[in-house]
Amino acid sequence: MIRRGGANLFYHHASLPDALKATYPEFNWEDSQFVTADYIPRASWKSDADVLRALEAAEAKLDIRKVPNWATKVY
Repeated sequence: MIRRGGANLFYHHASLPDALKATYPEFNWEDSQFVTADYIPRASWKSDADVLRALEAAEAKLDIRKVPNWATKVY
């Protein structure tokens, strides 16, 4: 974005997801879809609801149906 002249965008918004949410509020933007190897949006993990939504998306993507209770297992 910055290399293509979008630096001023970040004077008004903290991140690309924030800018897209403000510009296109009618869409359901998922912050987790903007994660790259070296960048995680600042607000991604601030609310429990966002964390739960990310975990549920991972469960669906990885086809996780049951998580064992590791806390009670003895290794």
